[in-house]
Amino acid sequence: MMTDDPERYLAFLVRARSVLYQSDDITAHILMLMVSFALQFYKDRPSSSRKASFMRALIANLFITTPSISDPVMRFHFSLRALYLSLLANSRPQTEALLHYSLQTMNDLDVPPSQCLSLYSEFLALLVFVPDKSKEHVLVIFDGFVKVIQRKKWPPNSEAVLGDVWILCMRYLWAVSRQEFSIKFTNVQSNDVFHGSSKEYITAVMEKVDFVMQQLLSLIETQSPAKPTVALHLLEFAVMRLEIKGAVVKLVSNLLKRCARSGVFEARVRCIIDDLIKLSESNEEVKEALIKMKLL
Repeated sequence: MMTDDPERYLAFLVRARSVLYQSDDITAHILMLMVSFALQFYKDRPSSSRKASFMRALIANLFITTPSISDPVMRFHFSLRALYLSLLANSRPQTEALLHYSLQTMNDLDVPPSQCLSLYSEFLALLVFVPDKSKEHVLVIFDGFVKVIQRKKWPPNSEAVLGDVWILCMRYLWAVSRQEFSIKFTNVQSNDVFHGSSKEYITAVMEKVDFVMQQLLSLIETQSPAKPTVALHLLEFAVMRLEIKGAVVKLVSNLLKRCARSGVFEARVRCIIDDLIKLSESNEEVKEALIKMKLL
């Protein structure tokens, strides 16, 4: 098997990379072989310094090979695969380098807005597990991701997709604010452990939540009230994920009114109302809001 002599197999792949014609298809095939090999090697070998060192060598070869692909979408996908491997190997310097490279690649993406959504989702799904470098600078890579969104030239009438992008950000911020992550990479000290849900950390996260919320509210005002998709998606997120009290009760009420007035999404609005009615049994603020809207 290839993992019986890993150095020889890696040398073969490196040699193939250097002598074969450098088309995107060939380079991508070599990269896929490297990724598959790395995953198999990680699975088959017990933890040791030799295993860690060889994993770093594999990731380094992925890192130096990926930029030779001309298609930015393909480059981005391989950078995320290498990022995943760096988290498995708990190689923090390589993780940092791959994160920054992924951000750079996102700036090069020239794809339809709907495709951006899936690519951004893949990036944030991995970023959840990456701990901050220091306790003084919280979610720095996320800040870089926000700048990517702001720099992108979104075409006219892209409010719905851009709203979904900001909702992705809200989901990410919700995930990283959990006291304990339900899924973890072995040996990776994610932010739930690194920060320990400290008051300072939660405050910093909430500042970013406030910023993203402002982007969403601005889009809601911009979008046509005849089809308020951004309002609906924010409403669904708020009911599913947020603690509905205080200012959130007013937010939910306003969003619900806007969605109901539009006359569209009737089934989804009805489901949201049903959830709120059930919640009102143990939440007096929600109960009062529903009574005011004559829903109770």
